[in-house]
Amino acid sequence: MRVRSAWVGLPFVLAACATAQRPAAQPVSSAPPRPVATPSAPPQASPSPGSGIRFFVDPPDAEVLVNGRDLGSVARLGADGSLRLTPGIYRVTLRHPGFETWRAEVAVRGAFERIQVQLVKQTP
Repeated sequence: MRVRSAWVGLPFVLAACATAQRPAAQPVSSAPPRPVATPSAPPQASPSPGSGIRFFVDPPDAEVLVNGRDLGSVARLGADGSLRLTPGIYRVTLRHPGFETWRAEVAVRGAFERIQVQLVKQTP
């Protein structure tokens, strides 16, 4: 029995890659280079006024963790349960003693994302 090598077709593939057409060279110009436009200000690093997460959680004294950082209870966030965040993806955890922990990844865009959760009591 003769075993055939998988490398048999390799020279053909390499030859095909080597003969692929390359883009034509650009002519050299004697004109001075044009300045490149640069942004006048760096991207906004602070939360935009209208982006973040708005929590509606039962029980309202559940703890909120965002990307592992404990932010205290939902009630501590304020009357409307809002947390201002820059757009991006966040790992959100809600926990309370005697209840199952809730976890999710939340994509914050240019508005407030509504998170409505009723934590489930743990069974003994």
